[in-house]
Amino acid sequence: MYVMFLSQKPESVLASYQKIIGKPALMPQWSLGWHQCKWCLRNVTEYQQVVEGYRNNKIPLDGQWADIDYMENYKDFTVDYANFGNLTKYVNELFHNESMNIKFVPILDAGIAARGMKGYSSYDKGVEMDVFLKQKSGQTFIGQVWPNEAAFPDFFHPNTSKWWSNELSEFQTTKVWFDGLWLDMNEAANFCNGNCDDTLK
Repeated sequence: MYVMFLSQKPESVLASYQKIIGKPALMPQWSLGWHQCKWCLRNVTEYQQVVEGYRNNKIPLDGQWADIDYMENYKDFTVDYANFGNLTKYVNELFHNESMNIKFVPILDAGIAARGMKGYSSYDKGVEMDVFLKQKSGQTFIGQVWPNEAAFPDFFHPNTSKWWSNELSEFQTTKVWFDGLWLDMNEAANFCNGNCDDTLK
């Protein structure tokens, strides 16, 4: 389908275009500031050292992003409590301190850990709600991303948005508060050429 917008004024074309697709969301002002992110920050102390380095050198910092190291075995919606056990306290005290006003943005991956993950509630709920991509055989499609075997949410499935929203809400209210999210590997990326394994081990 092709749609043409005919007008002598660019703003008129834009208004017509937005009537079809909707208006874009306004980005928060803090998202346009200076942000810091580094893979391999292995504990909260190293997060603190980074922020202190910015302050000591009088460099403004609007947001600190957390790469996959904060997760337990690269499982979305989890925190590695062995190394990041005080992450929630740190975010609450430092990032929501009015004098600092630094926002926290953790990473999430589109691939959900699926390697025999009995007891990993995000995966279990996803299976229960039937939200993962399937092969023609009807089995869950298993690719490989950071957690090794991974299942991919099928966002065309009517249950998936509810499942994803519930997981985000629970993560934010029970694990760590976040101001934004970094959705990584959302192509969806797969380190295998097709399905990695027909059955979960």
